[in-house]
Amino acid sequence: MKADPVLKMVIQFAIRMGDSTQGRAGLILTLQVGGLLVTGRVISARQFLLAHPLTDRLLEGLESPTTGPPILVNDVADDGIEFVHLAEAFFSAPLQPKAADKGVGVFWRVRLADVSAFSLPPV
Repeated sequence: MKADPVLKMVIQFAIRMGDSTQGRAGLILTLQVGGLLVTGRVISARQFLLAHPLTDRLLEGLESPTTGPPILVNDVADDGIEFVHLAEAFFSAPLQPKAADKGVGVFWRVRLADVSAFSLPPV
């Protein structure tokens, strides 16, 4: 399945907006993936990798002083975005009561081609 081009544009805009505000502002949206609704704040691949000590160390090892971050974290260089990364993500099932808030959510990554629908504002 091919990724929705409108969703790609929304993700690119959200990443640029988040980068320009050092992550203080971010777009919250709801994605439908499989049978689940996933709601979270869009972040860049780099922010996603920096969020966990293991992937932070991995990123540190991949970065070069001369070339900067590797292409896998440069997710707004072109329209080649393949994944969306969310912070503070929560999961729910359609037509089911919303689960009680249990904290700050999780960091989550999904292939854009696996997203069958999205909603602005979040559901």
